[in-house]
Amino acid sequence: MTAEIAAEAPIGPPLPLPARLAPQYPVIYTLGYPGRQSRWKAALRLVLLLPELLALALVYSLLYPLAFASWLIIVFSGRLDRTLWGFSASILRWIAAVLSYATLLRDEYPGLGQRFPQRFAIAFPPRRSRVRTLFRAVLILPQLVVVELLFLPLLVGALIAWVAILIEGRYPEGIWRLVAGLNRWILRVAAYGLLLRDDYPPYTLGLWEPATLEALGLATAPAGTAMVPAVPAAEPAVGGAPLGRAAGIPIWPVAPAPGSAAEVPPPAPGEGALYERPWPQAALPPTNEPEHDPDQD
Repeated sequence: MTAEIAAEAPIGPPLPLPARLAPQYPVIYTLGYPGRQSRWKAALRLVLLLPELLALALVYSLLYPLAFASWLIIVFSGRLDRTLWGFSASILRWIAAVLSYATLLRDEYPGLGQRFPQRFAIAFPPRRSRVRTLFRAVLILPQLVVVELLFLPLLVGALIAWVAILIEGRYPEGIWRLVAGLNRWILRVAAYGLLLRDDYPPYTLGLWEPATLEALGLATAPAGTAMVPAVPAAEPAVGGAPLGRAAGIPIWPVAPAPGSAAEVPPPAPGEGALYERPWPQAALPPTNEPEHDPDQD
């Protein structure tokens, strides 16, 4: 369900990290900044995207009966079968890959999203809230209104990026962060609407979450620090691994390695396990290799 990636190009000058990173929402969507991009692939993006849209349209029609079936099962039993849950999550992963490709965040073709260079992970919840599920259609209404408003800046950002790639061969870094954040918001609302999680989606772009910063190479865990899962093993992610390890997220340090820096204090009482402390900024190694031009592919 996840595809491990690393930042492929510097995302610009180091960002000042806040005093505390944002809580990690259990629907993770991150990508690496691509650096140089192909002009001809960007110019023909709509044509290249047509087969994916046609195939996705056929599969997309299955999401509504799946969501309704999930709603009935959760309301009456308080649980959801992992197979049914995983099928909806797999379709959403594919949608995430197509959305990333459509908004020019990556040049790689999505296919079924299996090998697309993105990280998309959702933690499987073994127990579900009947009340939150029963009133899901009402609870999601504010988010749907916001999502409708987000599509305009998403379209404008993608259009500006399309022109910039055709002229300079690069996606403007600030707009790339914005478009990726808008995609993240939309996909989390979709996961909430499909009953994949009961946690209410945050009204943020997720730019300061640990997984986002790590994917861009802007933050790393201290070297030699012991790590533990961010969520209990009773709540595994897709593939049976805990969310923190499945998504490749450095998790709360519990004990410094011998000879490392001073001991890191434990989390304050009531501080969630998915709430991260800031990490030192990653040093990007210098390179003397000539920059690859994707237009020559």
